[in-house]
Amino acid sequence: MAVLQRPTPGKVPESTQPEPEVAAFTAFIKQLFDALGTSLTRYAARVNRDKGSVSRYFNGLRIAPKDFVDELIRQVADLTGNPVTDEVRAQAHQLRLEALRVRNASQHELEQLRESLGAAERELHLASVRERALLRALEAAEDHTHQAEQRYRQLESDWAIARYASGSTTLDIYARPDGADELRDEILSLKAEVEALRIELSRAQALKHATEEQCVRLEARLLAAEAALQSERARSRSQAIAELSTAGPEVRPDLQIVHRCISVDVKSVSGSGLVRVG
Repeated sequence: MAVLQRPTPGKVPESTQPEPEVAAFTAFIKQLFDALGTSLTRYAARVNRDKGSVSRYFNGLRIAPKDFVDELIRQVADLTGNPVTDEVRAQAHQLRLEALRVRNASQHELEQLRESLGAAERELHLASVRERALLRALEAAEDHTHQAEQRYRQLESDWAIARYASGSTTLDIYARPDGADELRDEILSLKAEVEALRIELSRAQALKHATEEQCVRLEARLLAAEAALQSERARSRSQAIAELSTAGPEVRPDLQIVHRCISVDVKSVSGSGLVRVG
């Protein structure tokens, strides 16, 4: 009995030559795999993945997910005893994104948005940490300035009382108590430090505010892209079921089985966190 075949996003028929970007990516991960010196069956068992899925990743029939690539890199690093360089890791991820872009544009957009939002969130965290550190430094500098000014006023007060008690009748308007000049210089230095910290804090708060706005914009775009992809998959599922429902008996499979099979992609995307459910 013939069954209608519908293309699955991110997958190509086995007879089709992969796109150049996909070929470059699969060649790269196959090179990593070859360094392990093991069979496909044993590697699939080692990473607890279906052998057929792993084979399709290496043949370019499906784009390997990011966690598969990261695990492959880790396996190579463990075997050789040498950590994989950041350049190699970045090259692997870039090649994967290029392959995903030509094979599944919607998924590529989601991953790009997720990476951008993740980077913005990390930048926001660092900006918040810097803001708190500057606030503590400013409070400490202001406290030190206040204490120095109190010492200066006390020094002048003690000096004036001492002169009065000594019965001195000579008024010297240029006379200064011992240590007053040094203390005054310390106060001026502390005030300059306070001002510099205030300026730096203002800049840090402006950067934090801008990063917060960027996170909000990226989150909105990500939510919209997730909703669009979910709607697209739902339409494809409904269209496939409708086409199969109107097909002749010789090409009409069990619709419950078809419905479950078509739902796999949507559930897998939801389970990976790429689509918000509910």
